Amino acid sequence: GPIPPTSGFRFDPARCHSIVQVREEGLVASLRVDGDSEHSAMLMPPIPPSGQHYVELLLENTGTPDCFIQLGVCRGTHEVDKGVPAYQTDSGWCFSCHNGNLLHADQGVEYCKRLPRQGDRVGMLADMDWRTLEIFVNGEGQGVMVRGLPDRLFFVVDAGDAHQTLRVVPTAALPAQARATHSPQGPA
Repeated sequence: GPIPPTSGFRFDPARCHSIVQVREEGLVASLRVDGDSEHSAMLMPPIPPSGQHYVELLLENTGTPDCFIQLGVCRGTHEVDKGVPAYQTDSGWCFSCHNGNLLHADQGVEYCKRLPRQGDRVGMLADMDWRTLEIFVNGEGQGVMVRGLPDRLFFVVDAGDAHQTLRVVPTAALPAQARATHSPQGPA
């Protein structure tokens, strides 16, 4: 059947660094001030351990034209309150809006050329049956970014510039392209 919309994923103030302000019942997260690094804002609930789960974020304000924002998944074990971003740990897998790289354990690997900027939408599809993460930019799939994901994960954003603002698009449905490539029979 069709993949449901974002399934109620929201920013959780209890799982965000103190410089992140969460508004509109968890739909919006923004940075009050510049961080000394990037800081995490995690979304709740946890990603269910099976099925396909999609969330889409609108980059309302990127803070700078270079868009130093990372979006992905994490185990939720990194020290959010101490300012450790998920992508710097071995428990986070994030897409860099700045350069298109996959960031994991503070290492970057080339992933895609499509760099989202202010006003763009970035979707994350966690396929927990196949243990993959795919990124979508304005509804266009960028291919599978990560394979072999663990089973207890959260969607996460790492950001570090004042005024960076991301909005959950609560009505976003999984793009038709993903429904074709992530069918119950597996990737095409």
